[in-house]
Amino acid sequence: MADLTKITSNTDGSPTGCGIPRFNGVDFLERCRGKKIMLVGDSLSKNMWVSLTCLLHASVPNSSYTIDCTGLLSTFTMPEYGLSVLWLKNGFLVDVIYEKIGKVLKLDSIGTGSQWLGMDMLIFNTYHWWLHSGRSQTWDYFQVGDKIVKDMDRLEALKIALTTWATWIDHNTDPSKTKVYFQGVAAAHLDPKEWKDPDPSARTTCIGTNQNQLKDRSIQDQVIQEKLL
Repeated sequence: MADLTKITSNTDGSPTGCGIPRFNGVDFLERCRGKKIMLVGDSLSKNMWVSLTCLLHASVPNSSYTIDCTGLLSTFTMPEYGLSVLWLKNGFLVDVIYEKIGKVLKLDSIGTGSQWLGMDMLIFNTYHWWLHSGRSQTWDYFQVGDKIVKDMDRLEALKIALTTWATWIDHNTDPSKTKVYFQGVAAAHLDPKEWKDPDPSARTTCIGTNQNQLKDRSIQDQVIQEKLL
């Protein structure tokens, strides 16, 4: 682990020699008056939704707000500013449908896309659940067109789903009205050895470094980069 006392010398914990501005919630609220912001994805999207809404409330603690959680949709609204920040739980972006045979992951279908319409900002995320198997797998079958299979190459499935998503975005959003973002793949942090060079003389902290510390991008990240670019 990096020695934080060597990275920061300020009592507020800010980095030395780096003028990163603090988040200005009031400015954000003023600039986003009357806007609708939706995050679509798994727990990574939820974490961002929770963090953003907490920051906004903390910026104007006396301003009223409402939170509504109905089904897979959570909505935070600040009436004074006419701002809504929504999180729609959908770890695959494409549809997972309950059928007689079980849960079917339909790689070429986005039936929930109607909920994405009318937003001023859309922030998407998917990747974490595609490689899961066994008890942690949240579907039973894949489907493309009329073909249903028990399993298939997971990265190929991700490619098909991202193509479906990108096509939906192209056909259903107006870039002059809706900003669309895709959250990148978060670095794994389960195995600390991934972050440490086996060479004892090599750098083992992030001090003075502005490059990715991981030697290789995740396979999911490569697929996402390919489809987005």
